[in-house]
Amino acid sequence: MPNILIVDDDNCLAFILSEYLEAAGHGCTHAENVKEARRYLGQQIFDLVISDVNMPGESGFDLLRDVASYHTGTAFLFMSATDDIRNIRRAIQMGANGYLVKPFRLTDLHAKISTLVKSSSRRPAFLFDRVTEKLGAARAVNYCS
Repeated sequence: MPNILIVDDDNCLAFILSEYLEAAGHGCTHAENVKEARRYLGQQIFDLVISDVNMPGESGFDLLRDVASYHTGTAFLFMSATDDIRNIRRAIQMGANGYLVKPFRLTDLHAKISTLVKSSSRRPAFLFDRVTEKLGAARAVNYCS
């Protein structure tokens, strides 16, 4: 079951997305902002982050920078009401795997997620890196042996 982190300050939209994706067999966690998303990313492994671009405080671009640097096995999908080509180009250049413009069909989101999860399956080396990060090298070797 793919594990998805939804990052959006719109609680109603996040609830709808979570309900839909959970019914489709995905695990979902909702963060209202980038700070909360970082906390969740530090606690568990996600296959995919779906993030709004514009939120109070830090933006989705700040979160993408972290995910691209520290969570390399995690796919990243933007959703935004802004269809500015500069934002879309920036997102792709920074490593986002896609950009959906709101409003979008839930079926389109599900199709994109299915493609992303298939193409970014977790690699054992990535999991070892995450365990090493959490436990330290010596304990990770024992844990993964």
